[in-house]
Order: sequence, then C-alpha cells, then structure tokens
Amino acid sequence: MYRLGERGKDRKKRRKFWRIFWLLLVVLLVWAIIWVKDHLKPQTTIHQAKAVVTETKAPDSATKAYNEGDFSIKIPASWQLQPEQTRPYHIYTWQTTEGGTNLQQISVYEDRIPEHFAVNKVLIVESQGDRLTVNEPVSDSCQNFTRTGTGDYGQIGFLAKWQGVTFLCDANNTERDLVGTSSNDAVNRVALRSGQGVNHTFLFVYNDSTLTPNYQAFYAALNSFQMN
Repeated sequence: MYRLGERGKDRKKRRKFWRIFWLLLVVLLVWAIIWVKDHLKPQTTIHQAKAVVTETKAPDSATKAYNEGDFSIKIPASWQLQPEQTRPYHIYTWQTTEGGTNLQQISVYEDRIPEHFAVNKVLIVESQGDRLTVNEPVSDSCQNFTRTGTGDYGQIGFLAKWQGVTFLCDANNTERDLVGTSSNDAVNRVALRSGQGVNHTFLFVYNDSTLTPNYQAFYAALNSFQMN
C-alpha cells in the first residue's frame, strides 16, 4: 500500500547509494591507475664499472748540471754521462739505462760535426748568442712530408725542409726515432758564441727507443744549454 512520504524516502536512499557507488568507483579507478603506472615502469638498474687505477710515470723532473768547459747543460739526474768521444768527432753523451738497454740518449757534437748525419725527425733551433731558442715541436717522421724517388733510398740521406730549415732526412732507417737539430746557420749546425767571444758550432741529437717517445727531456736540456 502506498503511503505518503515513503516515495521521497526511497528516492533519497537511491541517491545516497549512487553517490557512494560513484565515490567508490572513482577511488578504485585512481588506485588502478597508480598500480598500473607503478608496475609497468621499467626497472632500470645501473651497474657502475669498477674503477681502474693506472699508474703513469712522469718524466724525471730532477736535473743535474754539467759543466763541460765550453758550455754547461742540465740533464735528468738519473741519466749517466758516458766517456767523452773525441775521435773522429767531439761528442758528449748522456743516457738512461733500464734493464741494460739504452732507452734514451742525448748527444752533443761540438765543432767536429759529421757532414752527412741524417735523422728521422728534426728539431729547429736558433742561436741567441750564448744560448738557444728551441722551436718546438719535433717534426713528424721526415718520410711523411719530404719527397721520395728511386734515387733517394740509395743515399745516406737527402736534403729536406721543416719550418723552412734544411736538414738531412734518413731515407733508409724508418723504424727508429732519431732526432737531430738544424738551424738557418747550416745543415745540422747552430753557431753559438762563448763569453770570450769564441764561436763554436753544435749538433744536438736525441735517440729514444721507448714505445712512446717523449721529447721533454730533450727540450729541457736544450733550453738549459749555455756557453761559458
């Protein structure tokens, strides 16, 4: 039997039910979205490689000063002065020895200088009276920037130029790393004047038999060179 006021109550109950239903549905939808995002996100794990420490041996910075009468020069302290050679040339030589092998060597030729001394690489120097100006760096192997021809390889060396200065390029021994100096004074020569006003000519040679040649000791020695 229908009674007045009961239909209004039923409508209120239905509206309340639907409100709760939609509220729960929204809550479930939000939770579902959050769950999907969290579980579908790629799980990236970063594995950092273990650090590898490599010891790098720096060139010996300690030097020893040598006074050889006409000139003075500073050479790495660990290098050894070899017996002076006076015939047929006048040569001063310092070298480092490791395991019985001459790995690095600096030689100074004074006045009596070989006419046909050919090198693989050249370093240009200039006279500043009693001292040197060193025009770094050492050149690349001269085989890479000089002319070649059928007649060149039968010679001890052939004339070539680096930085506009002439030197003798070794056409036969391409595997070694022999560096010589040259200047505008003459091939293989630079002229320096002593404190007494006497001129001397010099050729500086560097031989490096290591796997990774380093010219810092050679640069430093030449920059320290001074006439007495």
